Amino acid sequence: MAPKTCKEQVAAKLADWLKVASQARTHSITLSSLEFAEELGKKLLSHASAMEKAYLRINETLKNKKSKEGDFKLILESMDEKLKTSEKLQAQHAVMHHVAPSKYYHTKSELQQLQVYTLTF
Repeated sequence: MAPKTCKEQVAAKLADWLKVASQARTHSITLSSLEFAEELGKKLLSHASAMEKAYLRINETLKNKKSKEGDFKLILESMDEKLKTSEKLQAQHAVMHHVAPSKYYHTKSELQQLQVYTLTF
């Protein structure tokens, strides 16, 4: 049976949201060895931190008996935006992680152009 109320939807998605934060943190670490990926690594780390803080706030809201359905609707909307950011960052990570190791075939300028392209993805 699918969750019906916003509160039920939030409770059902909470663990997945924490996994997204964990993936962002892991991706940040994997980029640390790539010469031109420092900025993206910092963005991923910042995003992971924001997702983890959101997880803690959401958990408290779930425990609070005074929380209203509207609170959970706002959480769903906010997390949808955070997930869009996650998708963009993961796409950038995939490009940087798979292209940057072949740096011997790319100039620094070409890799920077690639990073600019992925940032506008």
